[in-house]
Amino acid sequence: MSKVKLQAISWLSRSLSDVESARVDKEMEVAVGETVKGLFERLAAENQAFAEYVYDRSTQNLTGRVSVFFNNRVLELLQGLDTEIKDGDFILLVPAYAGG
Repeated sequence: MSKVKLQAISWLSRSLSDVESARVDKEMEVAVGETVKGLFERLAAENQAFAEYVYDRSTQNLTGRVSVFFNNRVLELLQGLDTEIKDGDFILLVPAYAGG
């Protein structure tokens, strides 16, 4: 088994914890070859807030309310949700931003 570190900031902290705070850190075990999508599926099945804010299980995609960084790179610039997780990887969840 490998471990991945997750961090959520601002109101997204509720997606990883029952307590809202400025930042929540969580470490999870992942199977060899597991993808971000597989991890997000598990998290959404276990936590309604994660399913609401981050990953929509019905569409099997991000909700659009979050930006995901994988090892400090935008997830979409890698293989998106199909990015394979390796031991020690880091996933950061931040509220999506918009500007004009």
